[in-house]
Order: sequence, then structure tokens, then C-alpha cells
Amino acid sequence: MVTDNYTASDYAWLDMKTNSLDIIIGPIENYEDKLFNARASYEAYVLIKDKVWSKRLAKYVSMLPQLQQGLPVEAKYKKEKPGTDSELNAYDVIYYAGDCNAGSKTIAVNLPNDEIIQQKKGTRRSQLKNAMKAKFDKILIPIAKELIDKDQQQYINFDAFFANVMFHEVAHGLGIKKQLPAKALLKRLCKSNTHGLKKEKLMFWAFTW
Repeated sequence: MVTDNYTASDYAWLDMKTNSLDIIIGPIENYEDKLFNARASYEAYVLIKDKVWSKRLAKYVSMLPQLQQGLPVEAKYKKEKPGTDSELNAYDVIYYAGDCNAGSKTIAVNLPNDEIIQQKKGTRRSQLKNAMKAKFDKILIPIAKELIDKDQQQYINFDAFFANVMFHEVAHGLGIKKQLPAKALLKRLCKSNTHGLKKEKLMFWAFTW
């Protein structure tokens, strides 16, 4: 945090595989920068790994190469290979601070955001299960009772909600990161349009699965 260079710590963080307690601190999301989507806001999380649920999710990480090749786009758009050291885990979040504690609470994070690290090593997709369950119970269910036909409400369940969020995070690692032919990173080219375009891509792929 003193040097504003997080590369070494990002790699070290990804190398930790057996820890039950996870702490995330740093400038992470750039949603508040409406000009270029470049300046990130500081935030912090303290997480406790749910090892039972994490074991259930492990199989999806091994499927990343196949999911990349199965994208419904031309071959040139899926030449990049997702990082091979990625993780997909479930956690209970016990502390939020900074940007992630402003307004609605984050229910999943996919980090690091550095595209170079994502390609070379991968990411850790952290599903914040207890925060998801709270939103499911307190927000989704009341809305569903108003909008969904009573005969269909029996099909509304937390596992489906969790899976939808999870595949949204899985989709972060798919597609291309660089302009074709491979030159500049897409995020730097799209600037203020980056966030909107990325979210549209993720929602399409998550619902497709």
C-alpha cells in the first residue's frame, strides 16, 4: 500500500491455498471513476472459508478451458487461455470496510483485477455465501412473492441463486483481454464503457449456462 504496487502480493495471495481465514485489502473496484474507469477505491474484507461448499465448487475451475472453447463466438475471440491456477471458493464474510461497505454489500469478488496476472496465473473467485443468503431471504424472496406466479414459486431456491452469481463470476475469466490482433488491453481502450460492456457480457454468459 505504501508503493501502490500490488503485483507481488497478488501472486503471493493466489499461492495461498489451504488458509481458512482470508483478508483482502487494497484499491479494487473502479466503479466510482465515471471518467475513465481507471482509479480504484480502497476496500477491505475479512472472510472465513466454507470448506464443504468450496469442495463442491472445485470442479467448475477445471472446466474453464472447455468453457472458453465452448463460447458461441468465432475462434479468434477465444484463443486466450484462462489462468490455470484459478480458484472458486465459498466464504462467510465477517467484515466489510471502505468501498464495499458503501451502500449494498458485495456478494462475490473475482480478484486480482490485473489482466496480466489473470492470464499468467488466474484469479480467486470468492462467493460470499452468507451475504448472498441474506440478500436472497430479505430482497429476492419478497420481490418474487409479488412478481412470480404462486405455482412457480416452489422453484425459487437459494442454490439456484448461488449458481447464477457463481457463473457470473466464472465468466469474468472468459473471452479476450486484449484487442485483436493482440495489442492493448481492452479495459484501457474502452475506458468509461468498460464496466457496462463487461457486465452485459457476464449476464449473457451466466444466463446461457
